[in-house]
Amino acid sequence: MRAFLLGASLIITALPAQAALNVFGSSLARQCYEAAMTGSGTGAALCERALDDNEMTARDRAATLVNRGIIYNAARQLDLAIADFDAALQINPNLGEAYLNRGNAHFWHKQFPEAIADYGKAIDLKSGSLDYAHYNKALAEMNIGKFQDAKADLTAALAITPQFKAASDRMAEVDKAIAAQAASSTPAPQPPATTQQSTTQQ
Repeated sequence: MRAFLLGASLIITALPAQAALNVFGSSLARQCYEAAMTGSGTGAALCERALDDNEMTARDRAATLVNRGIIYNAARQLDLAIADFDAALQINPNLGEAYLNRGNAHFWHKQFPEAIADYGKAIDLKSGSLDYAHYNKALAEMNIGKFQDAKADLTAALAITPQFKAASDRMAEVDKAIAAQAASSTPAPQPPATTQQSTTQQ
């Protein structure tokens, strides 16, 4: 896994979670979905063939674009992934999974503010992968030192899925980082002031 250095005391070794979309149409679209679910970064050609089907419903077309984008993300072909997520959002601007996975592409580009904005949109749209959206947003926030925001998002992820171990693990890292920030911002103790009495000769 890729690590991002956040300072002397904290390294993130976690990667954002992806969210594939199930399809109801052709077997090729279904195979594209299954390829996206493997996380292997292979299978884009299956998705391409599925998208050649002019009879595909708008819903399945948007889902297949998201699934191919996930495959491109896994292969780190990030610009192709973003193009697919953009195309899916042209079909359905309220597709939370498209925002979530486009946020992942921005994350791997190290464009963390853009990633946070996309994850936030997925959360606003109440994506079916809401726990992932909060978790991924927290990872991006950790990378730019927004540990209090990350703590809030991890808390939200764990409220949805209490057994979300990765979120629990990140929470421990965030708490450690917050404590380190507090310690570094505490001014060093100063010696007490002293006064000198002057004496006058009688």
